[in-house]
Amino acid sequence: MRQNFSKMNILKKLSFVLAGSFILTNNVEAQDARFSQYYASPMRINPAITGAFEGNWRVSGNYRSQYGTAMYKPYNTFSANGAIKLPVAGKDYFAVGLTATSDMAGAANYQQTDVSINAAYMKKLSKARRRYGRNKMESYLSAGGQIGFGQRGVNWENLTYSNQYVQEDNSYNSGLISGESANVRNNKIYPDMGVGLLWSASFGKRRNVYVGGSAYHLNRPDISLFNEAPRDTAGNVISTPVERLYTRWVGHAGGEILLGKNTSSLSLVPGLVIMSQGPALEINFGTSIRYQGSKFDDFALRAGVWTRFSNRLNATVAADAAKLGSESVIILIGLDYKGLQFGLSYDAIISSLSNPNSTNAMEMSVIYTFDGDEKRQQGCPTF
Repeated sequence: MRQNFSKMNILKKLSFVLAGSFILTNNVEAQDARFSQYYASPMRINPAITGAFEGNWRVSGNYRSQYGTAMYKPYNTFSANGAIKLPVAGKDYFAVGLTATSDMAGAANYQQTDVSINAAYMKKLSKARRRYGRNKMESYLSAGGQIGFGQRGVNWENLTYSNQYVQEDNSYNSGLISGESANVRNNKIYPDMGVGLLWSASFGKRRNVYVGGSAYHLNRPDISLFNEAPRDTAGNVISTPVERLYTRWVGHAGGEILLGKNTSSLSLVPGLVIMSQGPALEINFGTSIRYQGSKFDDFALRAGVWTRFSNRLNATVAADAAKLGSESVIILIGLDYKGLQFGLSYDAIISSLSNPNSTNAMEMSVIYTFDGDEKRQQGCPTF
């Protein structure tokens, strides 16, 4: 089905972990696109994060490229986010945001697009600030929701199949009968929805913590591009015309820990994200160290190491498929200047997918937060 016959083995492995893998196998349901710098696309982790930032409004963007040498065309993923926050009832906040993600890969230009509106209400739990030593504590409970639509599309004319392979000259003849169902569509649009909760607390400058959970694709939309049940070359039904997107469950936690006294320039920014979607389980955790000089509080440098664990969906034994294994090590560097945040990360694949081809990933992010005339220091968490 791919244009390069010599890469079929590595593509078979990739088919179990790539979103939209139904092109390579009929029985695997699609997964969401992912980012290593998840905090730069926060509404994809939890709709309740929509207003969790210091300022009036915030915009951000991500770009990720992966599987460049293992696929005919690499996975290129883009995401753009924007949110605005308004004070409500004195000490509470209401926020609304928009997020859009586009993901494309392969010879057939298989594309996933998701656009959604997010809304969150941040309820202040403490009526007044309470002192613990010299630090002040205030906490919020945020509830958020997401509603939007998704789109899946593929250019079937770009695909070639095993029935069209000509062994004599190691090529494909698109004029030969493929044996595949012709009753397909190029695009599918479907509604989508999600919800989330987030608790966060601040204990003073550069000391905070958060924990949250969310669920995406609660309606489990049908994303199939088949109009009828697909059949094999003998005419036997091999799958159903319905392919439902699994609900993605997310749990996450983190914060910022100041190293030393209040005048210290160093802090740790640890984080943990656990995602489960159908048979796929992924765990990301690690920490960054952040340097922010006391005399230059509008400038900071960040560097960190993260790791990703996932289960082996390509295992032939069910017991092995449930086991978690190291997938990649993520190296991150970043620069903060006033309202701007820049991030650059590199995923070094350490699982079996790292051989024989390089499947590493590069990712870039940028965030801009506008404070306005009135700085809203309500004690938001650090992501």
